[in-house]
Amino acid sequence: MQQTELSGILLMDKPQGFTSHDVVAKLRGILHTRKIGHGGTLDPLATGVLPVFIGGATKAADFAAAQDKEYVAGFTLGYCTDTQDVTGEIVQTGDRIAAEYAVKRAVRGFVGPQQQIPPMYSAVKVNGQKLYDLARKGREVERPARDIIVHEMELLDFDENAQKGTLRGIHFQQSPMAQAKIVRVTRGAVMDVAVDLRKGSPTYLQWVSVELSAENKRQFYIPRGFGHGFVALTDDVNFCYKVDNLYSKECDRSIRFDDPAIGVEWGVSEPVLSDKDKNAPLLADSDCNFVYGKE
Repeated sequence: MQQTELSGILLMDKPQGFTSHDVVAKLRGILHTRKIGHGGTLDPLATGVLPVFIGGATKAADFAAAQDKEYVAGFTLGYCTDTQDVTGEIVQTGDRIAAEYAVKRAVRGFVGPQQQIPPMYSAVKVNGQKLYDLARKGREVERPARDIIVHEMELLDFDENAQKGTLRGIHFQQSPMAQAKIVRVTRGAVMDVAVDLRKGSPTYLQWVSVELSAENKRQFYIPRGFGHGFVALTDDVNFCYKVDNLYSKECDRSIRFDDPAIGVEWGVSEPVLSDKDKNAPLLADSDCNFVYGKE
């Protein structure tokens, strides 16, 4: 009895440590066919969806590989490794601390058409050889720059390190790009502050503070229409954000932390401030556009 040739597309959840070719090789053994291809090369470190084309569907593999793709990546600032990822040896460190707004501004600079030179530790092939195989042998070869387009880049989560006395705030994004936040601390402790900036609100310009620490594991929700700030109570604080809207440089705003119209009691006499906070306007000079019920 003649066996029907398999044909179709499998969406594989590629685990870490496997190359795209490893997945194809295993499926060839399981499905007993050599007519298999994949829709995009993923490095061994990467995980996620890998479309695998079988039988007659392999004709569509090249079209899939040429489509736009979406990635979610994590990174740590202040470290450089010889492989440009977490698997390598640290070759350089930095002691500068980046605030959330500065990272968001830098992220926006990657959007648009550009030329990219593939790193040596990548799955890109040059003359039929994978770059990471050559790199592991201590060889470096010339890699031609490739035209790429980054359509969108979004900061989904941010962990901010701060030293005792570091003060951030009062920050917000005004309408139509207002953000709600959930914040927590995974190392150290902070006094976190939320200020109601909605004109017409029964609690307009009132503020509330709460201590967040790695020990008490509290989380603090800052709704849209509120300004947000914190002061680090200990050294080596790790502060985490989750937001519900994209960053907008045009809507990014701040108000002086010591604005007498608000009167937040920060509890520090000489706070460590970023340039953004040093130059922030008073509320009276701000174009804050929050209105109660319309945020």
